[in-house]
Amino acid sequence: MPTTKYRVNLSVSPDLKKALQKLAKRDRTSVASKTLDLVRTALEIEEDAILLKLAKERETKKSAYVPHDDAWV
Repeated sequence: MPTTKYRVNLSVSPDLKKALQKLAKRDRTSVASKTLDLVRTALEIEEDAILLKLAKERETKKSAYVPHDDAWV
């Protein structure tokens, strides 16, 4: 049966396999679901790091102050 999801095959070390199995069991989910959850979390962390770097580059003494209410309109 075709799927719209992109599939990724991973080869993991025995230690990583064991860790994934323990985490999945703890959370009462499948290893695949737990792995997907961890990948999502890792991508969020990467995104946060990139946005922090961008914010630091933009933050200078000459930067214009934008009031909070104006920034979220």
